[in-house]
Amino acid sequence: MIDPSVAAAASDIGIGLAIAVPVLAVGGGVALALRLRGRGAKSRVPQGEVAGDAATDVELDRSAQATRIAQATPAADGAPTRGPDEGRPRGAEPLSADVAGTPPAAGPV
Repeated sequence: MIDPSVAAAASDIGIGLAIAVPVLAVGGGVALALRLRGRGAKSRVPQGEVAGDAATDVELDRSAQATRIAQATPAADGAPTRGPDEGRPRGAEPLSADVAGTPPAAGPV
């Protein structure tokens, strides 16, 4: 006869394998897909080469904008002058009067 504890252990092993095998297969497939698309873990820099730390276009643009602001002619009070678009993030346009509206009048609460 089959011992009940052996049957329970075999059942637990079967359930564990039924869960572990698909999880490992999906995880391996995802890791392989990310690696092939260039989003996975990166290998170290080959010997004799140097990792690039050159500034990106975004960093260069921010630096150029900061330089333009810093080199602006100072106003009478000593504060640097700015053009209408300098110092504001791209796409952030000021609200027009009809969009902004007027603040509500203060009244009793």
